Amino acid sequence: MRRLGDRVRRVCTHNEPWCISTLGFGNGQHAPGERSWPRALAASHHLLLSHGHAVEAIRAVAPDARVGIVLNLVPTEPASPSDADKEAARAFDGSFNRWFLDPLYGRGYPLDVIFDHVRAGHLPHAELPFVREGDLRAIATRTDYLGINYYSRAVMRSTAVPEDDNAPVTVRAADDKTDMGWEVAPGGLHTILRRVHADYAPPRIYITENGAAYGTAPDASGRVRDLPRQRYLWSHFAAAHAAIEEGIPLAGYFLWSLLDNFEWGEGYSKRFGLFWVDYATQARVAKDSAHLCRHIIRENALTELEHDLARVQS
Repeated sequence: MRRLGDRVRRVCTHNEPWCISTLGFGNGQHAPGERSWPRALAASHHLLLSHGHAVEAIRAVAPDARVGIVLNLVPTEPASPSDADKEAARAFDGSFNRWFLDPLYGRGYPLDVIFDHVRAGHLPHAELPFVREGDLRAIATRTDYLGINYYSRAVMRSTAVPEDDNAPVTVRAADDKTDMGWEVAPGGLHTILRRVHADYAPPRIYITENGAAYGTAPDASGRVRDLPRQRYLWSHFAAAHAAIEEGIPLAGYFLWSLLDNFEWGEGYSKRFGLFWVDYATQARVAKDSAHLCRHIIRENALTELEHDLARVQS
């Protein structure tokens, strides 16, 4: 920031600490491939602690920079009104969302999640052994914005009771899914924006990632007719617009991604880009979704889905 702070005005300290800690240390899916929940919890804390210290260090040399952090958040619903499903939804929301949001906004780590880990044997007692004096104050250092990466929602069905003893399912995931197997749920974007604004009130919110993986390739004419991605993006733009209309301080939207690229553990097998990439030749082809985004940006407006799609077709 000493070198770049006069030009780089928006900085995020970390991207998706849940992925780094849980997928890296909890279930071993990502590097370093460990499977230790005590290590995962400690990693999550030290990520948040380093965020707090980084905010202060950045401001010390670039006082005009806007500094924040990026969380991947998943709005959560119980699959039925049963107590068991509500409990499953509480536990998931607590470990995935509140574990990071609460300490960042001065509430400390959520006690219900701590007790979940004690019951599961991940912690010996309710006192977190890796938290030192002053850590929570540092984590809650004031930030200028919160970045939210949103892709889908979670509908939670309890496994703690036999299925026959649970209430009938009233909320089901839609059949419409991306190539990642994630439900297309634009309403979830509106839900998480509204919830974060109401519960934590960051001064600004950015959608720092949103997008969909579809493998649509160029047809015989060389055109990439990725209609599912176009519908996905338009519906999520509409959800973001609805949030702005409600007064939620949504300051920007970043799509994932400009180009098909290397997707962590998925490698080159999943294509999120607005531009199709021939990995052998590096040739790029603008997909129809790129033309849709260009149209919406030029118009600075959404009309009706089919109207905007027709403009792309023409």
